[in-house]
Amino acid sequence: MATGSSISFRTAPADLGSATDADFLRGLTWNRSAPAELVAAAATGEPAKFLRAWRTRLKALRTNGSSPKTLQAAWSITAGVDEQLDRVLAPFRPAKALKKRRAAIHPRASWAEKIEPAARLLGNPATDMTPSASLLSGLEILATSSLSTEIQWPLFRRVLTAVLQHGPMANTAGLAPDVALQSNGEIPFCAGLLFIDLHGAAELLRRGQKVIKKDLPARADNDGTVHAELAARLPLWLASLIRCTAWAEAFEAELWDMDERTLLSDVCERTLALCRADGRLALTNGLAVDPLPVLAAAAELFEWPAANPSLSCLKSLHRHASGKKPSGTSRAGGALVMPSNQSDWARFALLRSDWTATADTVAVTHHEALPQLDVTIGGEPIIHGPWGLQLRIGDAQIELAEEWSCVCWETDPEADYVELQMCGPGKLRVERMILLSRTDQFLFLADSISGVKNERMEYASQLPVVSGLTATADTETRLAHLRSPRSRVRVIPLGLPANRVHSTPHQCAIGDGSIRLNHIAEGRGLLAPLVLDWHPNRRNAAVDWKPLTVTEESKILRPDQAAGYRLRVGASQWLFYRSLQSTGMSRAVLGHHTFNETVIARFDKAGDVEPLLMIEGS
Repeated sequence: MATGSSISFRTAPADLGSATDADFLRGLTWNRSAPAELVAAAATGEPAKFLRAWRTRLKALRTNGSSPKTLQAAWSITAGVDEQLDRVLAPFRPAKALKKRRAAIHPRASWAEKIEPAARLLGNPATDMTPSASLLSGLEILATSSLSTEIQWPLFRRVLTAVLQHGPMANTAGLAPDVALQSNGEIPFCAGLLFIDLHGAAELLRRGQKVIKKDLPARADNDGTVHAELAARLPLWLASLIRCTAWAEAFEAELWDMDERTLLSDVCERTLALCRADGRLALTNGLAVDPLPVLAAAAELFEWPAANPSLSCLKSLHRHASGKKPSGTSRAGGALVMPSNQSDWARFALLRSDWTATADTVAVTHHEALPQLDVTIGGEPIIHGPWGLQLRIGDAQIELAEEWSCVCWETDPEADYVELQMCGPGKLRVERMILLSRTDQFLFLADSISGVKNERMEYASQLPVVSGLTATADTETRLAHLRSPRSRVRVIPLGLPANRVHSTPHQCAIGDGSIRLNHIAEGRGLLAPLVLDWHPNRRNAAVDWKPLTVTEESKILRPDQAAGYRLRVGASQWLFYRSLQSTGMSRAVLGHHTFNETVIARFDKAGDVEPLLMIEGS
């Protein structure tokens, strides 16, 4: 770099690496508002003098004047981004809960000593500062740590050089949303705050702020539900927004207005409801990121009140992660604020039994040809992945639509219910029905096919089972079992005869990582129902089920017109009914008269029907 070259966010020479430290410092171009002491220290060309002045200025810029002993950037760094960086930042990530054991006696290291390996690595010219994780970590070490000149100056120069050479990504199509947000929003915003006295930093800051403020409402519904497309990368994207919020508060900078701040807080609460007991978010496909530190920081930043159920959920998750016994929160659905939500715009639904870490949950996205399911029972994942579907009518294989629409959503203290619809050629309709009981600990899944022109139908579906579960089949009935070290689930194919001695063209099997259900029928439609039951009090209870006769004006209806089933597990009994063809007339099933399209109910001790769900026809 030529002596006397100007270095700023508007003019940065390409050969910054060749400059001496003295030339680099003297070349820095400052704003008129920059402190005279800082400018004078840089003009000396001596890194030690400059860093003393810069640390003083940094304390003045930070609201509280202190350096928090935390590295928030570690939230967003996953294993494999950079092996060296991952190793040196590992001590600053939240540790997984371990059984208590006698602590070894080690001399207590200072914060500077703890952070030195990361600072040395990032200050090394051989370290690649291209990944956002590296640059974000370097920015945060500079903002939060006071190190020796020997360590801090190479880091300062490397980070500033990387920021000066970091250009905006003009085309982010196909790029992960969190990567685009970090590159075009978070890095410019945070760097603008940290180097605010340099010429052009204010413009850099505003550029990043504009991207951040645009990205939040573009990816979240008004109630805080993020779009289904973001689900797999949600903890990384959200961490970026929370870090920016923390930076803005620390430097007393403007970022969110009141409505935007409320929306981001709502996004964090909706995200918290997706947390499983294992510390992962539902639907993230195994992404190795612990979201709890991000959400804990959000709770503090947004000052969630003690009565907020999301805060109770966060505490429950922390207790579970630390190995403590869960609090006495009831599993019953008596909460004033339901833990479930659904958004048509986001193409997402969450069915959840309660606010505890060990809740039963079903997370559903339906923005693709196959809905994605994430099912947990007692906080343990059971089903995860695409809910497969193949449908052949006559000689034609039905091509699935690119996405599904939510045609029904119900939530109350008894149960959550969502119904998705795909319209095929002609009048063909496929409806996927999902009901999660809050009190009885069972899940009802079914596909309803209607609008067929009286033809042969070959239906097949697959539910992807989480690895590590073992499956066994009952010898006398078509009941199947899924087992894990902590859970036992009974899989009940209501559409098949319970006893194996009764032949059927239908099949239900568990193997090769999925629950497979096949139905073959003639007519205008079919119902393919499945029940998963895991109540501990019913674990060894006898199970039987059978199809029911459905009548209309004393006339027995065909299975392609309406279908009903009774399920008995021990002393508990339920009724499942679905109308496939509506005439507007009342139907009777097991003594229950209804005009509704869907009825799911339990029988009380007197044999009377207590509806859990009643859905009117369209």
